[in-house]
Amino acid sequence: METIKKRFQYLLNSKHITPYRLAKNTQVSAATYSRILTQDNTPNTSTISVICNYFNCNENWLTNGEGPIYKNETTNTEERITRLEKSLKNTQKDIFRLMRIINGLDDEKKEL
Repeated sequence: METIKKRFQYLLNSKHITPYRLAKNTQVSAATYSRILTQDNTPNTSTISVICNYFNCNENWLTNGEGPIYKNETTNTEERITRLEKSLKNTQKDIFRLMRIINGLDDEKKEL
């Protein structure tokens, strides 16, 4: 999606919401939203902020088309990486503990 107009339309369609309903929910006029959709009008920073807060989307995506659409996509990816790293560290610790236990056994017990 190469324009703010198309990205904004995408957000509206994804939530099945009209510019009128968005205006009622955000205190920004329906005319402002309509101008974005009909005139390729670039909204001011406060309107962009309102739109992004309402849809939980990234301002960089809305304004430039870069990065993930939604804020939680970034968070979820970062959280998954953190959880995987913790899990890997715990697994490594368990392996080292087992190695120490095995090394402490005499040869007869190691064969069991």
